[in-house]
Amino acid sequence: MPDRPRSAFEEKVFTLPLSSIIPRRPLTGDLKNSPIYLQIKASVKEIGLIEPLVVFPQDDNYMINNYK
Repeated sequence: MPDRPRSAFEEKVFTLPLSSIIPRRPLTGDLKNSPIYLQIKASVKEIGLIEPLVVFPQDDNYMINNYK
């Protein structure tokens, strides 16, 4: 029987300080004023995050994996 593939993700969820999470690309003024960004921002403010963020280690921080 072939070996089972290794998972690319951690098996556990852990808490990180917000200051250690960095965006994959800078948030420009245009992006911060876009309708989709403002909608997501309002939703997170009202409801909070409903799923954990997927991040990966980047030097001494963690970068958000947003597939962009």
